[in-house]
Amino acid sequence: MKEWLLVIWLGTSSNFMIRDVFWNWQECDSARRALSSSLSSEYVLVCTQDMREGRSQLPPRGPGIGIVK
Repeated sequence: MKEWLLVIWLGTSSNFMIRDVFWNWQECDSARRALSSSLSSEYVLVCTQDMREGRSQLPPRGPGIGIVK
């Protein structure tokens, strides 16, 4: 089971802060809604499980895929 991260974004994707970690989406979403009422509209709050670039939850490629030899 993966944890859910409550992330606060400001403007661009390079400006963010992980606010909290939760074990299920319902708790994360509840905290997101509660916090959004106290922040300005400049901030975007999201619940996510993956902070890699593109935030893909697909499995990684196997070795040698896409590599020219």
